[in-house]
Amino acid sequence: NFSYFLGKCLAGYGVDKLSGRLMFLLSLGISSLFTIFIGISASIPTLTICWCINKLFVSFNWPSVAKLMSTWFSSERYGELNGMIAFSVRIGCLISSLLVAELLRRHIYWRKIDFMIGLILMIVFTVAFLFVKGLPKQLGLPDPTKMTNNNESNDDDENLKEEIEWSLVVMAKDRTIWLMSLYVAGTTILMEVQSFLPLFLHLYIKMEVGFAVYASTIFQIGMICGVMLGSFLYCGTLTSVLEAFGYLFAVLFDYYGAITIKAFGWSGFYGLL
Repeated sequence: NFSYFLGKCLAGYGVDKLSGRLMFLLSLGISSLFTIFIGISASIPTLTICWCINKLFVSFNWPSVAKLMSTWFSSERYGELNGMIAFSVRIGCLISSLLVAELLRRHIYWRKIDFMIGLILMIVFTVAFLFVKGLPKQLGLPDPTKMTNNNESNDDDENLKEEIEWSLVVMAKDRTIWLMSLYVAGTTILMEVQSFLPLFLHLYIKMEVGFAVYASTIFQIGMICGVMLGSFLYCGTLTSVLEAFGYLFAVLFDYYGAITIKAFGWSGFYGLL
């Protein structure tokens, strides 16, 4: 977690001094390499070092994506785009968890699973390197950030600096900002629970490792539902949210019903309902 925190700080500085695309590619490329290094680690210290470096570069992803978003889209679409990105992240976490769970259920050695994940990351890196562009002008497109708020574009840098400083002072005195910060901190702690869910289910409920990972993906499903609800509250479009949730529920219900019946019997299944 300290490596992840440090990476966020470095990435925030790096995306402004370098570019969002470069930091994004660094995140994908180096994290894929160290994912493979984790699989060939011969000792706990080596594995820990590789894992920390991996987390350091994985943390570059959000700042780099935010920078890319700010160069490709106008600020009016930030809410919509952030919702789409958050939803895609949660879908990716769910799919990867289900994949790892199935591989573990088939008793595939964890080092082989690690190599598979590293290979997938390298494929994603190659696709991003070929198709992700840093600026719209590289494709002959206009700069969307200059197509809106033209009346504010004449403000000089000094006035902008004073405005930012004043805004920071106001935010520091705002109780709502502090409550939001505490909420985000608490949510972050809650998200760490998902790292321990498979272990808890395996050790205390005596579920097989693969099934424990399967069951723990309910956390990801809950987060997906949260993103859908947040999207509805933001845009007010209920139909698309319900359709997406309906598809997700239809695909997963039968499987989780079967898992629950096998692990806890019919009483546990009805309890879950």
